[in-house]
Amino acid sequence: MNPDLSGLIRTDLAVQPFDCGGPALTPRNEVIGLTVAGSIQRSSGFLTPIDTVRRVSELILAGVEGDGVRIGPVGMLGIAVAASSKGRDEPGLLVSRVTEDGPAQAVGLVRGDRLTRFGEHRITGQTDLTALIRSTEPGDDITLEWRDADGRKQRGTVEMGQSTVN
Repeated sequence: MNPDLSGLIRTDLAVQPFDCGGPALTPRNEVIGLTVAGSIQRSSGFLTPIDTVRRVSELILAGVEGDGVRIGPVGMLGIAVAASSKGRDEPGLLVSRVTEDGPAQAVGLVRGDRLTRFGEHRITGQTDLTALIRSTEPGDDITLEWRDADGRKQRGTVEMGQSTVN
């Protein structure tokens, strides 16, 4: 299983894109988890186990951050990265999409660039980048380093936007 999906239940439920957050039920209508991801082939899905949902819900309701819980807005960079860089010896992650008028576009990132550093941190995988982005707040200034399609090193400071997902 992809390390980004650790702790999830894999199911044969066909979870459609943007169809996340709904309950997964047993034949006796018992909630066993919430849908969080679907496969590209749409032949399987992933659930957050209900025990995890309860634990996180209790932390949120108590106003407690930590253990994966963040209360309030988080930063947004405005890129998508390629699912895998396997077989590539190049450092960083390949940028597959840049949000129009987003922070990444404002600093000069384009599709095909390889993001190599986020602040003081070297980018080694999607999990690293996701955690780094989620640790920021809207308005934070972060220095990025990347290599463009011609292999030239680029550097710029981005002001993080606000994620629409908290």
